[in-house]
Amino acid sequence: MGGMEIDRGRRRDISIVTRHRGLGAVFLSEGSGRALVFLGVVIVAARLAVSTVGLADLGAMAVVVLLFPFVEWVIHTHVLHREPGRLGPLPFDPARSHRSHHEDPGDTRFMMLRWFQALAYGSVIAGASIVLIGGSIGLAVGRPLAVGLTAATVGVLGLGLYEWLHLLFHSGVTPKLRWVRTLRARHRLHHWRNERYWMGVTSNLGDRVLRTLPSDPADVPRSSTARSPEGAVSRAA
Repeated sequence: MGGMEIDRGRRRDISIVTRHRGLGAVFLSEGSGRALVFLGVVIVAARLAVSTVGLADLGAMAVVVLLFPFVEWVIHTHVLHREPGRLGPLPFDPARSHRSHHEDPGDTRFMMLRWFQALAYGSVIAGASIVLIGGSIGLAVGRPLAVGLTAATVGVLGLGLYEWLHLLFHSGVTPKLRWVRTLRARHRLHHWRNERYWMGVTSNLGDRVLRTLPSDPADVPRSSTARSPEGAVSRAA
């Protein structure tokens, strides 16, 4: 079963986009981009309606920024690169679309989340932020909802940044910032050298701590399945 069997219409090649303005238009034309903008506006509006920002909010922001690379690493490693299986009596294959992305990295049909996936991921991130950060830092200062909503805002912005950078890395746009160019180079190694390394998109902190950021890419064996994880699944079956 080839990953490209998931057909969402005509192929759309992001590599031909060479300007940030064009990239922004593509981002907003995708369901994920629009869904995350909507969700972000709702959460920011809710946060502003609750109270002003205090020191506890800054602490909440810092915690989310620190944790986000590890959440990203876990999802990319254990969800998007998961082999097909079963969830009870039902087939379970959350990585199917991502395998299609590895087969054709420049096609936006498989690059970004679907609108309902973006809303689902964003809502889970927001809800977890409100419960965990609001229920700890927020509760300690007597402002659980306000601090929780601050954390939720940063979490959803992080997901939006993930989608934007992922689009950027596969486009023909040259990033102006050096650290973004470094992230792009490492993400391309993930696609072209070995899909088990360089899992981070917004940051390589998770890779660095969890040992998937080799000091020299030449030390990493070239994977025959980096462009086709579907092939690895077929051979393992």
